[in-house]
Amino acid sequence: SDHTTRTQRNSGWGVSTMGLLIKLGLKNISRNRLRSFLTIGAVALCSGGILIFHVFFSGIAAMMLDGITAQRGHVRLVHPKLVKNERLGKGYYFVSKVKETTAKLKTIKQVKYVAPRIDTGGYIDHTFAPKQEKAWLAAEQCAHGQALPDARAEKVKGKKGETLYFKQGPGFGGGVLPEVEKQYGELHKNMLRGRMIKTKGREIVLGRRLAARLHACVGSKVTLIGKTVEDSMSAVTLKVVGIFSSGMGMIDKTFLINLKTAQFFMDLPDGASYLKIFGKSADSAPDLKKAIVATKLPTITKAQTWKEDNYMGQTLPLLDIMVFFFGGMFIFVGAIGLLNTLMMSVMERRKEIGIMMAMGLTPANIRNIFLFEGVVFGLVGALIGVLLGLDRRSGEVFTR
Repeated sequence: SDHTTRTQRNSGWGVSTMGLLIKLGLKNISRNRLRSFLTIGAVALCSGGILIFHVFFSGIAAMMLDGITAQRGHVRLVHPKLVKNERLGKGYYFVSKVKETTAKLKTIKQVKYVAPRIDTGGYIDHTFAPKQEKAWLAAEQCAHGQALPDARAEKVKGKKGETLYFKQGPGFGGGVLPEVEKQYGELHKNMLRGRMIKTKGREIVLGRRLAARLHACVGSKVTLIGKTVEDSMSAVTLKVVGIFSSGMGMIDKTFLINLKTAQFFMDLPDGASYLKIFGKSADSAPDLKKAIVATKLPTITKAQTWKEDNYMGQTLPLLDIMVFFFGGMFIFVGAIGLLNTLMMSVMERRKEIGIMMAMGLTPANIRNIFLFEGVVFGLVGALIGVLLGLDRRSGEVFTR
């Protein structure tokens, strides 16, 4: 009975002591409101900064991954001699039997899309009448805002003796299957003027910067001049049916034509520079590669995942390291601010601590008071920071 009474008394004392410690902690927090506000603000900025920083770099990584896979696919099939040095072999080694290979790849369960592509380029010549350009501008069919000044124009005589302007410059792009590009890509949604190319016909879409440099508009006819795979001269006249803006400077300097036109221009029947293969996601690329390698294809090729194929893919893990590094810096700064506040509180309350010890509080009790203050500062500041970070995220500050 005495043991039970003693236990109840100790339990009641423990509860009352805990309540006293909490009251003392809250009293000290409200005693210096400015310092408490600054401490909570510092913790909030650090926690919010970590969240926003993480969202920002996650967005960059997602954009990079989308760009890499759109250009290269989850897995890419190339000629084996391009694997070691693509720059030297590009334009000389191609994948053959594209139709048969594509049909075989589509029988693999993990494959969703197969997109053959021919990388090509050359000089693009645009010859046009000054009045026609003004008409295109008036109809808002151009990406540039002003007509080519007469003083800056290079001129030639037309068949009927009329004066024509011409612009010429290098251009690089690719031959693709438009219907497949629309299934995995976003370029057809980024048309500033006109429409996407069709599977048949001598058509071309130009990037915004390339179109402005050539003073080409929707309806213009341009001539692509280059070489075939046998180094013979080649030329093809194409109608501009669209102008796109991807938001990326390098891509906006390129063009797209359909695969058949590219094969004609390069004298490469049923051939392609490479085949882009898409599976369920970029993470499934290793399994997709295994399935492709295990399948007997009608032509000799080498399979590469997007990480193996592009040096940019190998840099993505560095973004995770940067997030951890800068996140650690935010945590360190917040911890220093919180530690400084608690140390100042201890220094200012030395006499008060002596009085509390004289009243019977143990060092552990006093330590718990300051720990409680730190927990309150940390939790309130972190909650405010998370709410601020989520607000920025929902406001789409760092959206794609």
